[in-house]
Amino acid sequence: MMEYTAEQEVAWCKKVIKNIGFTLLRKRQRLSRHELSLDTLQKAGVLPVITQSSPYDSELPFHSIEWLMLFEKLLSTDERCIVLNLFWSGFSQRETAKLCNLSQSSVTRSLHVALTKIRRAVFL
Repeated sequence: MMEYTAEQEVAWCKKVIKNIGFTLLRKRQRLSRHELSLDTLQKAGVLPVITQSSPYDSELPFHSIEWLMLFEKLLSTDERCIVLNLFWSGFSQRETAKLCNLSQSSVTRSLHVALTKIRRAVFL
C-alpha cells in the first residue's frame, strides 16, 4: 500500500473541497436560471405570497387569475402544462413530463422558452 506524505494528503483534501465548491456553484447557477419571475415579484413585495391554492377559480386571489389569463394568452398548451405543473402544482420535472406526455429534455427546453415569454411579457 502506498504511503502519502502530509503535504500530499493536504493537497488532496484541498482539491476535494475545491471540487465540491465548484459543483455547488454550478448547481446554484443551474437552479437560478430556472427561477420563475413570479418569485422575483413576490420577493419584491409586488405580489402577495400564495400560501394555499383552491381547486375553484372563484376562490383564487385576483392576481392568480390574472396570471392564469396571461398564461392562457401567451403560452402554448405544452408550455402552459409545464409551467402550471411545475410551479402551481409543485410536481417534479419527471412527474410533469409524464403528465404532459413529453420527455424530460423537452420539458426543460419548453420551460426555458415559456419563462422567457413570461419575462418579456411582464417586464417589457
